[in-house]
Amino acid sequence: MQYLNEYKTFDNVDQLNNAIKAHLVEHKFELNETDRQTLTFIARHAVKYPGVAHLKTETIAQAVGKSKRTVQRVIRKLERLGIIERLTFFRKIKGGYGANVYRVISPVSRRANVVEPCEPTDEQAENQNETNNLLNSNNNYKNNTYVKTFYDQFRELINHTLGNVEKSLIYRLYGVYKAHSTPLLRMNAFNREDVEMIGWQALKTAIMATKRKKIRNLAGYFNGVLDRMYERLYFEEMCKVV
Repeated sequence: MQYLNEYKTFDNVDQLNNAIKAHLVEHKFELNETDRQTLTFIARHAVKYPGVAHLKTETIAQAVGKSKRTVQRVIRKLERLGIIERLTFFRKIKGGYGANVYRVISPVSRRANVVEPCEPTDEQAENQNETNNLLNSNNNYKNNTYVKTFYDQFRELINHTLGNVEKSLIYRLYGVYKAHSTPLLRMNAFNREDVEMIGWQALKTAIMATKRKKIRNLAGYFNGVLDRMYERLYFEEMCKVV
């Protein structure tokens, strides 16, 4: 497993252990017992190459005494919190995807590099390095006169469909998108155009739902829709190769 050496996130085990402790303290009220057990199990298998482990979902599930589906949900949660990142691993000899590679993220580097999703100013959001991946003209994702950032289009869709809503709602909705999309875009694991397209479609789905029924927490509803759509993206990508 010498190949894991290039994925290391720490120089030694002490740094890894300190990072795990920091994550557990920082997310004390967000992590339940299964979350902590899963993270600890990954960390125990990430000592030879500090910060990286190559594990099957079934192996983790058996170790923590939970179903494979439960562990998959836990992994997605740990990714959203910026604690770990998951890399799909292609088997060069047999072909197809093998067990996932999990990397424990340093809390220091995460805070330094990850854009916080909560309440950015308009100027900050507009200056983010968002590529302009255009969809077809039917869903208004394309603009023929000038290039807009994804945040611009995200905000305009909300304003055009819900009216001039409070900025705090836009920030919460965009924060949900960033929390889900950032782990997918690390290391170019997924195509940015696909990730943004799904984010756009999930937002449209959530907004359309408000026309049919009363939704008290639109950000929470959007979070659920986006989570399901990105889960499908993940499994579709796997099926393309297997």
